[in-house]
Amino acid sequence: MRESGRRERVRKSSPNPIEAGRHAAGKIPSPSQERIPCLMKFKLSPLDEMAPRGRRRLSVLACIALFLSVSACRKSDPVSPEKEKGLSRLSTSGNRIVDASGTPVILRGINRSGLEYDKNGNRISEEEIRFICTQWKARVIRLPFNQDWVANDLDYLNFMDRVIGWINQAGAYAMIDLHWEDTTVRIPPIPNVLAAFMWQTLAARYRDNPGVLYDIHNEAHNTTWTAWRNRAVQIIEAI
Repeated sequence: MRESGRRERVRKSSPNPIEAGRHAAGKIPSPSQERIPCLMKFKLSPLDEMAPRGRRRLSVLACIALFLSVSACRKSDPVSPEKEKGLSRLSTSGNRIVDASGTPVILRGINRSGLEYDKNGNRISEEEIRFICTQWKARVIRLPFNQDWVANDLDYLNFMDRVIGWINQAGAYAMIDLHWEDTTVRIPPIPNVLAAFMWQTLAARYRDNPGVLYDIHNEAHNTTWTAWRNRAVQIIEAI
């Protein structure tokens, strides 16, 4: 009985490893962070609790992907300042993200999950976006999306347009995120060639909007740096 009671106390006092990892995120630098500083800092929205728990961790590779993809978009057509609410087109200078004047930019914001498994974005609303940007001072909101719906559902794309518009009107950047390429409970897999074509389609759709950023892949698991770099370059060239 004593041994059973001790095991029960240990189980109750042991921290949840996922929660511990979330609290520790961003505090322990990794080698890749030292070589290419992550200029984006995210915190999780309470609504992220709706997402599968094993998928909440933000990857350092997401920062690298944005760094590379923004560089690929440098030659986009210029947009008049009144097109979006004070949002400057971003580019790269060395290992920094800079605005149109060359001033370094650090993007702080949240990941708003929902659009990757719900066509209505898990009840995402303009009021919620405004609150996130005005009260939490978010400068970027990441939107994971569903690649199957992007390819096959125009209504879904139109809703993405609306959400991106809400974010931009609130003065923040919208980062559209290919969260998974493999099969999940809710999302079918996407072949490499279709991923490149999909990004090409999205880049053409948003090329005149300086308030849209591209996170070309969330978590590149079980791969080497060389393989991931080659994959990233393929997608960047498509964009």
